[in-house]
Amino acid sequence: MGDPLPHSITKSNEPLRSAIHALFKSIEQDLHGINAHRYHRQISGGTQEFMEALLFQHYLENERIVTYDEAAKALPGNVQLTPDDYLLGLLDMTGELMRFAVTYLATNGSLPNAEEGQQHEAGGRAGILTDMQLLRSHLETIDTSPSYGLVRDFESKLKTTRASVEKVEYAVYSMLVRGKERPKGWKPDAIEGPGDRDEIGAY
Repeated sequence: MGDPLPHSITKSNEPLRSAIHALFKSIEQDLHGINAHRYHRQISGGTQEFMEALLFQHYLENERIVTYDEAAKALPGNVQLTPDDYLLGLLDMTGELMRFAVTYLATNGSLPNAEEGQQHEAGGRAGILTDMQLLRSHLETIDTSPSYGLVRDFESKLKTTRASVEKVEYAVYSMLVRGKERPKGWKPDAIEGPGDRDEIGAY
């Protein structure tokens, strides 16, 4: 994390990236002026998916969240990016961060980019977890009432974000506190979380 994605990954994804850009470009002429708002709902889902991928890749490579202005410039085809689609894509991205963190922890026994003086036996700096916790805190302060689009989808996606953060917290806890009790080759279950049955203790 903190470096460009391997060339093998970017090369294999290039055909898909080109197809996505071409699709956005193909609707550019239909979204001028008032039509940008008139047809927003029809393209909103695709825009959110693009934002999710863009935000996730940028975080892996740069360890920070793309700003709204940066994301708006990166959207292909001069398609207008609304704040709603940016925020909803950001919420979706936290699920990808959760899967990455749990997989990385299971594979390496620590979270990426541990800093000197802050390392734990299994948890490292927990930078990605800290970032997810901060992101959750900031998202929880957003007033969605002025926007129908956010009112409709924000709370359900925020609930999923909270669950994603809890899963990473639980995975780090399990590795740190219970790690020595785990059999060799054990990997945290991304589906488990606080309140789920513990497969080791079977309380």
